[in-house]
Amino acid sequence: MSSEAGRPVGGAPAGSPASRFASLPDPPAPEHRRPARLLWSGVAVALVVLLPPVGIWARRWVVGEAVQFSLLAYVVPPLLVLGLSPATRGRLATWPPLPTRHKEPVSRAARQLSGRPGAARYRFDPLEDRPGRGAFDPAAARAWIALVVFVGLVAAWRSQAAVDALARREALALLEAATLVVSGCGLWLNLLDSGAAVAGAGRPRRMIVAALAMWSIWVLAFIVGFSGHPMFSAYPHQAGSGLSALGDQELAVAVLWAVPGLVLVPVVFVNLVSWLKAQEGSSSERPGAGDRAVP
Repeated sequence: MSSEAGRPVGGAPAGSPASRFASLPDPPAPEHRRPARLLWSGVAVALVVLLPPVGIWARRWVVGEAVQFSLLAYVVPPLLVLGLSPATRGRLATWPPLPTRHKEPVSRAARQLSGRPGAARYRFDPLEDRPGRGAFDPAAARAWIALVVFVGLVAAWRSQAAVDALARREALALLEAATLVVSGCGLWLNLLDSGAAVAGAGRPRRMIVAALAMWSIWVLAFIVGFSGHPMFSAYPHQAGSGLSALGDQELAVAVLWAVPGLVLVPVVFVNLVSWLKAQEGSSSERPGAGDRAVP
């Protein structure tokens, strides 16, 4: 049995141990503390890769710079975004505000509400919660803009000139971190449910966005890995020091393949499975779907 704070429990007299225990405030739920832990984990990872010794290793070896880049671009942003409250994510996911142009709706329910003819022909519409056919979808536009910006910055920072410049000018690492983290957070705001107006309609889009963000860095790493010669001249590799310039470059390629894959492959598969389940549920609710003969 339980009671309100300050009242007896189970008939216990006031001032008894049971009554004093009931007057204590309830501890906060673990879910309330989890977002804050994720947020601070993202901040901690960013500081670790920017400060010594990792920051020094990133100026000496290509694989060190690849570790720094991968964590800043693919690990820190999801931790920061997941560490935000759902309300904050929802507000950030609707920026920048974009206008919506409404056109003819495609769903049966929308046609009935608008009084348009032809509602009987739309017994089942998998696009029922989507905007009307031909209408401008702000959530989709924001997702594609975030993807283009993120992929563009990734390609710029992984170019030969940029990687060599990072080895010569340590201050550029701060600019790299700022641009990758901000653009990565914008991308992840559109990979979560808060980034889509309708969860069911947004899952295919999130699958494609996550896959393209992953494939873009894989293609860049593929080009470097199959170059057959060292591409980055600013990193000193002395003969007999243990790690050759080509071996350093190949290890960097492995990091650039592994980290984005570990982060984004689960996003693709989770959204794929959820979308397929939603499609199966919608098909089972279709009128007459259970009366069809199975060949």
